[in-house]
Amino acid sequence: MIGICLSQGRSSLLREVANICEEQQITRVELLDIISTVLISRGPVALITALEAGILSDKQDGNKLPFVNNDTKMTGVDILCYFRKNMGSVPDWIRLLDETIPRGVELYYNWRNKILTDGTLSRKIKELTLFAVNAVSLYREGMKIHAMGFIQAGGSRKELFIGLLIAFIGGGIVAWIEGIGVMV
Repeated sequence: MIGICLSQGRSSLLREVANICEEQQITRVELLDIISTVLISRGPVALITALEAGILSDKQDGNKLPFVNNDTKMTGVDILCYFRKNMGSVPDWIRLLDETIPRGVELYYNWRNKILTDGTLSRKIKELTLFAVNAVSLYREGMKIHAMGFIQAGGSRKELFIGLLIAFIGGGIVAWIEGIGVMV
């Protein structure tokens, strides 16, 4: 639900969900891992929502969101191969970014590769979060990409349905229907 609230700009609901997380002893580091995961997909909306909800602040001590390490050793061709392997094909938006701003695709690759790995939270949980976020947004291509990433990370089809149930809570029956359409 944190991911869905972040992706939809629901700062007041996010505040309530974050309070429940605190009661359930979800750590700040785990919360930052979810924020980072949604940030690579939804950009500034997720960041602004986290700030508005008061769950992300420069005044807080401790861990911060991960930022890009700019020293990639990957070439443009290698990066496109990475996306082909991890997304099934190179999405048009990645191909266009590579053609117009090659350094942009390198930075995005570095950021995505840093965040979508096992860390505080597993890659599996991060992929499931993004699957649910894309279901709520009715973005089929994103659902396909992250369902595949989830399965590659050791997730099961049954667990994907759990992600869809969370998407149903945040996005209604249309999120469920779109998600089922991707899974069939």
